Amino acid sequence: MEHIWKSNENENDELVSNIFLGLSGFVLLIWILVLVKIFEVNSDIIGTFTIIMEILLVIPTILVRLIKIRNALMKYIIIVDTGLMVGVSYLFFTHQMVIMFMIPALIALLYLDRKLLWFSEGISMVALVIAHLISVSFVAQPWIEMFTKTEDIIRFNLLPRLLQLLACHFIINIVFDKVKKYFQQYDRVINENYEYSNGKDIAPESEEFIKVLDQFTESEKNVFLELLRGKTNMQIAETGLNRDIIWNVKMMLRCLIIWGKRGRCGAPTTARSGDNI
Repeated sequence: MEHIWKSNENENDELVSNIFLGLSGFVLLIWILVLVKIFEVNSDIIGTFTIIMEILLVIPTILVRLIKIRNALMKYIIIVDTGLMVGVSYLFFTHQMVIMFMIPALIALLYLDRKLLWFSEGISMVALVIAHLISVSFVAQPWIEMFTKTEDIIRFNLLPRLLQLLACHFIINIVFDKVKKYFQQYDRVINENYEYSNGKDIAPESEEFIKVLDQFTESEKNVFLELLRGKTNMQIAETGLNRDIIWNVKMMLRCLIIWGKRGRCGAPTTARSGDNI
């Protein structure tokens, strides 16, 4: 089952980088609304906040889209980056929105990786602690912090919010366990029906399965087996298999399910030259 978790990491990295790119536009919109006096925020505060947030928001896009980092470290970089953004927002604008610190954990859930989830929860708590300790000597907007002594800030602000965050993380972990359990049950069902041997997924006892394979060319068989392993179109194409063949196999599978034989499916959408790749 582990290969299924890892196979979609790159796609999740791209998804999150796209989300952050969209959020960068949202931050610019807030800055513009302040400039035209829709919101009343000190110009130095909103200017500093916008610069810091824009830098943090474009980091994943630069690493994923431009530098093209493709390894397990990238998801941890994204979580740290998210924790920094949440901490900055919390420090500059409000000490009430504890729910913002759930954002790193929600992003970590995309990867279905327990270690990453725990890492994200740790990052959130560290960011919360640092934000409150900084408020001892610096508060961007004084009215959001009613206490001035370190002891009072920790006792009345930091500790209650840490407890709230722990309660939220407890629920998130329960949801994570439940979702992963469903996937593991699905994996057991798949393994009961298919043998994974030497890179081929076959079920000798299944005559229908063999009949389907017999109607494919060698290249189409390779695509079909990759689909059974849970690979996406993009991941299959990266192995060098022709995109047209991937499309043909998916269309023929639909026809086989409906009609039961290839002859009812009509001509393939492209030439069969892909067999020579």
